[in-house]
Parts: sequence; structure tokens; C-alpha cells
Amino acid sequence: MSHKHTLLSFTAGALLASGAVIGVGASAAPAPADALVAATYAQTAAPEARTAMRGRAGARIAALRDPALAAIVNLRAIERVYRYEGREEELPAYLRQVLARTGDPTVRNYVNLRLARIEMRDRDAKAALEALQRGLDENLERLR
Repeated sequence: MSHKHTLLSFTAGALLASGAVIGVGASAAPAPADALVAATYAQTAAPEARTAMRGRAGARIAALRDPALAAIVNLRAIERVYRYEGREEELPAYLRQVLARTGDPTVRNYVNLRLARIEMRDRDAKAALEALQRGLDENLERLR
């Protein structure tokens, strides 16, 4: 039974990889000139386009090049550790400390939204609304 499942998975993967399932393989092979253009475009594509093709791992690597996004990656990892250790109740205070330490709009938006979500999870609607309102006020102020 397990052997059949493995064989079925392998076959489905091979079909998807070859493009046969979606009909990509049904078209004629590209002319050599078209292949050259495609290869040139693939090499000169923007780094963001190449990163998008790499999936989540590529997105994480790209995020680490931007300090604001790298800070968010770190915040998410720290939140996971707090949860793993059973210290979720300390997260709102920690996130408020982060807000006090940063002026970056990307990080502040992320922290305000996380803080609001955590406060709602803790059934503190007033604190959640305060975090959301603070984020909205900051964003509207930057638009002036």
C-alpha cells in the first residue's frame, strides 16, 4: 500500500514537473532564437523576479537585505520563542518596548497590527483599538 502511494506521488510529481498535466508540453518546441531571448530575459530579470521564483526561502533571504523586513523576521522568531516557552502574556509589553525603540514605519505598522491581534486574542478590545488607532494616526500623519 505504501509502495503504491509512493509510486503515485512520484508519477504525479513527474507529470507536474514536465508540464504535461497543464498542457505546457503540448506546444511545439521554441525556435532557437526564441530560446535565446528567453534565456537572456531569465538572466537579466530583476532580482525581485528571480527571488519570487525561489519561493519562501528566497523571500526570506531578500527580506534580510532590508533592515525593516529583517527586524520583522526577528520579531516573528522572538514571538515564536515566547509562545514556545509559554510566555505569551509577556508579548504585549515586549511589543510596546519595540514601538518605543523604533521610528521605522514598516516595523511600527507590523508591531501595531501584531499588538492589536494579540490584545484581541487576550480579549482586551480597548487595548486592541488603541494599537490600531495609533497605527492609523501614524500612517495618516505620514500622508500629510
